[in-house]
Amino acid sequence: MSNRKSTLFGGSGGDIFEDNLNQVVRMVKVEVYGCNYVDSIRTTYLLTDGSYRVDTHGGPGGSLAGTLTLSEDEYICYARIKYGIYVDNLVLATNKLTHLYAGGNGGDYTREFKEGKVEGFYGRSAIFIDAIGFLFIA
Repeated sequence: MSNRKSTLFGGSGGDIFEDNLNQVVRMVKVEVYGCNYVDSIRTTYLLTDGSYRVDTHGGPGGSLAGTLTLSEDEYICYARIKYGIYVDNLVLATNKLTHLYAGGNGGDYTREFKEGKVEGFYGRSAIFIDAIGFLFIA
């Protein structure tokens, strides 16, 4: 199966990022940092050679707001994003009903993603996550 991209949710600022899923076996952990906005997202991947790689996007600010440590048969299948010019709030949920909640209460728009198995992330970032989208298998 090949990966697809969801809609990009958020503002137009920041630099483009996209997780490289070559050699990735699976997503192992997602950490989201933030306070009033989603400051950064850090994803740990298990690679085909048995090693791990961590992809980090966004700025250095914010506190650790939440962590999802995924079991071997667990994956992200749902997201709710509240955004304006930045991603204000992010909720991620897995097929085993584990949840992560990060960010503040703002955001002019609210969207949901529930189209498939999330394999990685793409978007725009600088000091915050300006926009986020999902690399997924339908």
